[in-house]
Amino acid sequence: MNFLKRITDYHKAQIFNLLRYTSDALIYAFLPLFFHSLDLSTFYTGALLASVPIMAIVGNLVMSFLCKSNKRNMMLLKILMPIEIIACSLIGFFSNFVIVLILSMVMNFCNSSFYALLDGVCSSISTNEKKNYAGIRIFGSIAYLFSSFCGGFLIDHINYCFTFLIAGGVWCIDYFLLYTFNDIENQMKLGDEKEKEPYVNPIKNKQFILYFFFYILILSASHSTDTFFSLYAKDVKGISSSNYGILYSSMILTEIIVMFIT
Repeated sequence: MNFLKRITDYHKAQIFNLLRYTSDALIYAFLPLFFHSLDLSTFYTGALLASVPIMAIVGNLVMSFLCKSNKRNMMLLKILMPIEIIACSLIGFFSNFVIVLILSMVMNFCNSSFYALLDGVCSSISTNEKKNYAGIRIFGSIAYLFSSFCGGFLIDHINYCFTFLIAGGVWCIDYFLLYTFNDIENQMKLGDEKEKEPYVNPIKNKQFILYFFFYILILSASHSTDTFFSLYAKDVKGISSSNYGILYSSMILTEIIVMFIT
């Protein structure tokens, strides 16, 4: 713990993102394939796949009303993460449609909400320490690259359940890191007091409405692409989970290269 106290919040955020995205890739990069492996009817499988973008949108909408300050963002992170850990660790044990659907809805609600909050917290840390936010976010992309690469091999040689449990274990370690940030809550509180502005109804803002529908469109398209590409690779092209993990990690590598270029 003394070692952690000597590390700045910025570097802790880098470590947190590294562990967070490591587990995320082990679960969410292969979630459509897990749903498909349950051998449910086409309707049930479609419902499970649809739960991903739907709950992602719902999660972001709910958080938009709950996020009143940076201090509250930290509190919500500490609430959402253990719920997601439990759901992700359990889902691999079940093949019943109703149970898997409920766990999927919980997972994806928490997941989308979590990253919206995490980006805000990490941005505040970067601002407080006068450093670049990209220096934190790049650790997430690097973690996703290696984790998605390894995830396919774990699934092929062991199973989904064990892979999801590994992810849950890493998240447990990561969760306790949330409580080690030194002055982040006090610094955020001071920032919040300076930045308080009168409430404005977003519904009356035409730019907000335009952005809202654009956001839903992009989020839906992104999730749909990830979902159907994985099933296309598996069913049509006959690619194994191991090779799909390699293929997925190559796409993440492209993202990292673009981040460095820009």
